[in-house]
Amino acid sequence: MQTANISKENQKKIAKKKSYIQIKTTKKYLKKKYKLSSGYQIHYEIKTILNPN
Repeated sequence: MQTANISKENQKKIAKKKSYIQIKTTKKYLKKKYKLSSGYQIHYEIKTILNPN
């Protein structure tokens, strides 16, 4: 039972890491695409991509 809980926690961590890496690469992509110097603008673009509403 204990091992199952640990693996679930690890899965969550891995998922978080994956989404973080995805956001980082998205940032790089957006920087290249829009040549934005402002981090806030990039953050806004990512929010728009992840949550289009």
